[in-house]
Formats: sequence, C-alpha cells, structure tokens
Amino acid sequence: MPDALLPQGFEALEEFAERWTLATEAERFRARLEASLEEIRRFYDASLPHMDRALTHLAGRPPDGGDERSRRLLYLAMAFMDVSRVVEVWQQVDVRTDCLTPDRFHCSTTPDGI
Repeated sequence: MPDALLPQGFEALEEFAERWTLATEAERFRARLEASLEEIRRFYDASLPHMDRALTHLAGRPPDGGDERSRRLLYLAMAFMDVSRVVEVWQQVDVRTDCLTPDRFHCSTTPDGI
C-alpha cells in the first residue's frame, strides 16, 4: 500500500490517520474539542482493538517512533489515549474548557531535553 500513512498491519486505522496523527498535546487537545462525541467514539472504537499491537510495534523503537509511519502510529496512539477519557469517563467531548483552553498549552523541556 504505497500511500499508507501507518505501518503495515494497521490498515484498519488509515481512515483516522490524517485527522488524529497530531504531534503535540495542544494539537490533540484542540482536535478533541473540535470533534463531535460521535466522531471521537468512532475513532476510539476502531482503535481499541489495535492498541496492544500498536504498543508492541512501538516498543524498542526510538522515543519518536523511528520511521515516519511508526511516528504517525505513535501520534495516533497518543490521540487514542487522549480521547479515551472522553469515552470511558466523561461521556462528553470535554469538561472545563472555560479555564483550560488549547492556547494555554506550551511545550517545555528540562535542560537535559526531557
């Protein structure tokens, strides 16, 4: 599959790759806020059966996922984890966005890059 965005074996998740392979927490937070509960639930339900295999695929790879397709799989898995509380706990797109807006997210690292 030459146009695949994700590694081989994850074809069932390709339809979600463009929408949910987001590198930063702020991007994932914004995507979660902009998505409907139905869209989030569809992504969650489709991804859940593949998460163990995705984490196995990513185990032992560099922290950024390594190759581009694996990196996208890493971002997709992170988005899945971000939306999981929407489906499993809140049953709504988000809570308290009045005081925690996406523009408040900023990436910071320690001096050693962690």
